[in-house]
Amino acid sequence: MIHLPLRVLKILIVLYLLLPNLLFHAFWFRPEISIATLAGLIVSYFFYIRASYEKKAEYVVLTYPDILLIATLSFFLVALSGITGFSYQTNDYVGHNSKFYDLSNNAWPVYFKGVDTFGCYYWGFYLIPALVGKLTGQISEVAIFLWTYWGILMGVTMTYILVKKDVLRLLLFFLIGGIGHTVKVLFGIIAGVGFTHPIVFIEVWNMLNQLLWAPNQFIPSMLLVALIYSDGMLSRNILSCFFPLSLVLIWSVFPSVTLSFIALFVFFHFGEYKQFFKIGWGDFFKKIAIPGLVCLPILCYFLSSSGTPIRGFIWTFDPIRPIIIDYIVCVSLDIMLLGIVWKYLINNRKEVSDLYFFSLLAAILIFGLFRFGFANDWLIRGTMPILMLLFYAILRGNLRVKNFSDGSSNLKFWVLFSGIILLCMVGPFSYFYRAAKSNILVNKITGKQIFIPYAYDKYPNIYEAIKEHHSLEEASQYLGDKKSAYWKYLSRRDR
Repeated sequence: MIHLPLRVLKILIVLYLLLPNLLFHAFWFRPEISIATLAGLIVSYFFYIRASYEKKAEYVVLTYPDILLIATLSFFLVALSGITGFSYQTNDYVGHNSKFYDLSNNAWPVYFKGVDTFGCYYWGFYLIPALVGKLTGQISEVAIFLWTYWGILMGVTMTYILVKKDVLRLLLFFLIGGIGHTVKVLFGIIAGVGFTHPIVFIEVWNMLNQLLWAPNQFIPSMLLVALIYSDGMLSRNILSCFFPLSLVLIWSVFPSVTLSFIALFVFFHFGEYKQFFKIGWGDFFKKIAIPGLVCLPILCYFLSSSGTPIRGFIWTFDPIRPIIIDYIVCVSLDIMLLGIVWKYLINNRKEVSDLYFFSLLAAILIFGLFRFGFANDWLIRGTMPILMLLFYAILRGNLRVKNFSDGSSNLKFWVLFSGIILLCMVGPFSYFYRAAKSNILVNKITGKQIFIPYAYDKYPNIYEAIKEHHSLEEASQYLGDKKSAYWKYLSRRDR
């Protein structure tokens, strides 16, 4: 067995989040700015490491079967995700592969010559493997596979530790959720009306589905939520999460917003604000001021976007009827079931109060009322960290099995509970089945090109890919404004 120092794992997680930031600051900003921000990042990381070693060491005992489980499950998740085209790829891999190709083959910062402006996007996930491609002169699938595996491996390890090294709970972390979507699909099949999405994409997804569609946003969310739960919820030291939180912005904008919301809620709900005013100026600069100042150029960069995202309350879009149905079935049903499970089926709820749990559920319902972005990433991706934290709270509890005097009541309880679990399994089973039919192994066994991954080099850049594959309106969200403060004063590119 291995005695794993938990602080070492956390330091490696922060390093993983930090590395793309170093590249982004070095290549997207003018030297006089990047030198200062790079120094700020390195100093902040040094302070994070030093603070970790000043605390009492906490060790986690992992047996060799535990390590084998974590390593195998992580490999399986990466293969299932579609990274490198091993198995079925969702429609979003048009964008993922194009971004990776764009960054691997074109100058940084990204510039779209066809429309004569720069690209504005959260590139974090792709930067390190793309740098390997630049150095080797070709797309490096090995680099992006290993990079993804490193992130997933650390996320699975932290999740396994937080769910008390229980294999079933670890699997449920990825599988629960998305019941409303399943109910809608099954009803459409039974009723013979089929399955359609309204123009506004309104759903709650399980974490496995999030990984299949957006590994670039899922991985940083999983890593940071684990840190927030461990350091903020359990150790009551949410301020230590500020520097890691500041690193996620270049990885994913919408989850960054909700991660900040979660951290702020922890800060006030557990009374840490009382200690905030007692910290010295030195700790304030090390933990808050320096990471915050380093974020400012990145915020300026994102504010330079010239593409106007689609936004508005869901009732302002037509047709209204299917939109409201999706909100009730695909969002509200999941939230209601999570609330019922937490209130009536889970014991040992001391780590997370009912107020905190139900406030986060209410936040998801509120977020679902407003559409932001073509694919409504505000709801689909933004609520992902909130759901992760809720899943941790549930899975760290114990199932409350009430003994009814009436035997039929006991049976009804288990039928209801089993029904909820089975509904959770429908979506993941369909993903496994789909991947089993479409992968490179099937191609080799059959000798036929049954599965064809999305090409990396079909389009010269991500803007052209999205414009052709989706729409000009969606592609415009990747465009920067050359009149912006970023381009005029901060950009490294010659103007």
